[in-house]
Amino acid sequence: MRKGADLVVPAIAALVKFWPQESLYYLKYKNYPGSLFTKHLDWHKFMTSDQISLVPEVYVEGAPVFDHFGYHPPPELMATLKKYKTVGICGLDTDACVMAAVFALWDAEIRPIILSEYCASSGGVQFHQAALDLMLRQFGAQSVLRGKIQGAA
Repeated sequence: MRKGADLVVPAIAALVKFWPQESLYYLKYKNYPGSLFTKHLDWHKFMTSDQISLVPEVYVEGAPVFDHFGYHPPPELMATLKKYKTVGICGLDTDACVMAAVFALWDAEIRPIILSEYCASSGGVQFHQAALDLMLRQFGAQSVLRGKIQGAA
């Protein structure tokens, strides 16, 4: 498991059992040779199946999985989410994919709710907190939910 994931996998596993199953969507990041991540950040992770597989504890069988190859969610997922006025978001990394998804949702006129207790950063708590602070400023206090969701053990 990635650094940071240890902090939230148990919480997300409890959350997905509580969350309406028909409203669960998963993003799976895939890196590739020649990506900007490899060329400019010298980051070569998330290229093999063992690195990109979904964490079994959090995946609900049959829920849609969308692959993405950068920070932004793929257009297919954004089109699917258009039926919602508000979307809760959790996962890794708060300061990268989560924040990019929140900006994309906002720009698509879908209100994002960041489930902060169900997010983490592989860069550490300081990056997680910095991203939350930025999103708090950009999207307002109502968009950052702090604490565990009642009903999710």
